[in-house]
Amino acid sequence: MSRLPATIPDQDLHAAVTVDAHELSIVLGLHVRSIQRRATTEAWPAQALTVKGGQKDFYSVPDLPDDVQRALVRHRLKEAQPATVSEVRGTATAPAALMKDWQRDVMTARLAILAEIDRQVSAGGSLNKVVDGLVTLSERGELPAALQGLVKAANAKSGETRTLSRRTIMRWRKDQREAGSVAPKEASHTGWTRLVEVLWPTHSSVPAVHQAVCAELRRLGEVEPTLDQVQRFVTSEVKPWAATFLRLWQQPRPQSIPQVHEQLGDELPDGCPMPSLEQCRRFLAKLDIVTRNKGRMGAMALLSVKGFKRRSTDKFQPLDIVTADGHTFKAWIQHPAHPMKAFCPEVVTVEDAKTRYVFGWSIGHAEATHVVMDAIRNAVETLGQFAIFYSDNGSGFVNEIVAGPVIGMLARVGATPQNSTGGRAQARGRIERLQGSCLKRAARELLTYRGRDMDREGAKAIEKRVERALKAGERPKYLMTFAEFREWLGEQIARYNHRPHSALPKTTCPHTGKVRHQTPHEAMDAAISAGWQPMMLPPEITDDLYRPYEERRTFRGEVTLPWGRYFAQDLVGFGGQMMRVGYDIHDGSRVWVRDQEGRLVAIAERDGNVIDHHPVTAVEHAREKRAAGQIRLLEQHINDRLVERDGYHAVESAQAAGPTVDELAAAEAEFDRLEAPAVALPAPVSAGRPVFNDDEEWGRWVVAHPHLATAMDKSRLANMARANGSFRLLLDDIADAEIEAACA
Repeated sequence: MSRLPATIPDQDLHAAVTVDAHELSIVLGLHVRSIQRRATTEAWPAQALTVKGGQKDFYSVPDLPDDVQRALVRHRLKEAQPATVSEVRGTATAPAALMKDWQRDVMTARLAILAEIDRQVSAGGSLNKVVDGLVTLSERGELPAALQGLVKAANAKSGETRTLSRRTIMRWRKDQREAGSVAPKEASHTGWTRLVEVLWPTHSSVPAVHQAVCAELRRLGEVEPTLDQVQRFVTSEVKPWAATFLRLWQQPRPQSIPQVHEQLGDELPDGCPMPSLEQCRRFLAKLDIVTRNKGRMGAMALLSVKGFKRRSTDKFQPLDIVTADGHTFKAWIQHPAHPMKAFCPEVVTVEDAKTRYVFGWSIGHAEATHVVMDAIRNAVETLGQFAIFYSDNGSGFVNEIVAGPVIGMLARVGATPQNSTGGRAQARGRIERLQGSCLKRAARELLTYRGRDMDREGAKAIEKRVERALKAGERPKYLMTFAEFREWLGEQIARYNHRPHSALPKTTCPHTGKVRHQTPHEAMDAAISAGWQPMMLPPEITDDLYRPYEERRTFRGEVTLPWGRYFAQDLVGFGGQMMRVGYDIHDGSRVWVRDQEGRLVAIAERDGNVIDHHPVTAVEHAREKRAAGQIRLLEQHINDRLVERDGYHAVESAQAAGPTVDELAAAEAEFDRLEAPAVALPAPVSAGRPVFNDDEEWGRWVVAHPHLATAMDKSRLANMARANGSFRLLLDDIADAEIEAACA
């Protein structure tokens, strides 16, 4: 006999609650005529219905004798097929999503048994007879295998001979009708009680916990508990020591559970029971990973265990978004300005977020502004303009020269600068991965590798060898020069661009025929083949691109920068207007002056309007007069010394006789001694330091002579570097001047 549906359609209702003599003969094991005679003798209510071949009597199941009903129920139970998991779980109202697997299996088995009972009752059987028949058959083991297996699972008890009882089944029906759940006692409220246990230590009151629990259950689509249910559970079940333990545990110092347990006894309020060490371990194990690490990890570090969003570039074109970052290369090379020193250079790379193609890079002694500018210039010369420039908040990227809204280098390229949140390296995952898979990987090929994963003993041995060789005036063969490193790094970046990248689509390798991921170079070529074209800039624009610009007001044809004045006659007509002044960081002899719309107005020369204060002949005449005066003073000085030594009359007689040859030689020597300092000094000296003509000379002198600079000099230098981007760039240029000379 086929399984009866849980809900019987109207057209099948009559057939479900009635039975004919043929089915009863199978149930009772008698002949059809014997069933018909008993029905006539006992006057079973019957209804004659027209069927194929004539009429047939159908008997109402509820009106049949008890023995016949019980036999019919047992017969139908033996042939029953239990409801599927999807059918019974669709009727569950308990928070099954938050239960453990075994609790969910027990609840599903009980729901399937109750559903089978309801189907039998719907087919005309009495509830008591159906339950009694189910219990009897389960004890005999005569239920269908699927239904007999549900009986064992629904008991949720150990033992192979466990069966059902009438009382147990009736309790399940009551729980389902009143509480909407037939889950085992341990999981009657597992979902929200577990949430209460987790949230209670971090919330101040029961209503606050109830609100947080309901919000989470609402998100999961589960049944929400009432405020009274939460109140009763907190009063009876929640551990009173949990809040104190969690307060001690959530500290930035990484204490172990035994350490916190030892401190707990002194911190618990009076009357609060002391938990065991194992209770504390189980309590922490039940907490989610975020709550368990909150306080022990800072806000930024805690992000590593929280959920996150992956950024997709599927809807973008190449160079819609480029990302850049500076990285201290993890290997020593020879310092170009100080050959007797080794250092780790700074590498700035620019990568396309879509294809992962590295198309711009530069190296320097630090993530300085001009190194970033050189990387951007290299990127623009390689693939042209880009839309969004994404970087961190380093001083090399966030300044007026690079990111200024009008005169910044990115604004002149037509790019929009965007910066990640400070301290969140995961926000720049693409460029961080580039550093690991390209730069750090390349650094490991060198013997002078300085990464944290380098063996300490090996690193120390290499360090001693390098220092010993440099002190002896030799360069170890494994210590690259700056020029060699520049060439080698270009090869490493080219290798990266031709290496398969797991973040790119798969393709068939033309050499091996195997399926692999695309390389960044192949991804860029594929985009170009699909119709995308780079927007290259003309040479006259790229030539001007590396010049930093500042806004300055003109005055009578002059513009002033921190290190000097520049003049052009064409600027006279723009007196009093704000102009954009561009300069070459390596050549301060001239500047390029543009109006606010970017048109070139003039190329101003440094001190272009400076002339001699007087005619040269007049100056030479004045110099001769000064020399004659100095000679008279020297002669008077010699005469005074002679009077002191020999007396006035002796000197007078000596002057009358004229000077001897020795006296003339002594006078000449004295004259040379007194005249030499005035001729040898390149500039007047005041208190042991030169007198400076402008801020540039002063800044260069302070950088070159830090031991002679005063505290006021150093403070003023730091303030000017922070407040003036061009002055900071000048200092970077001073520091790198020797590097550029060594690489030339």
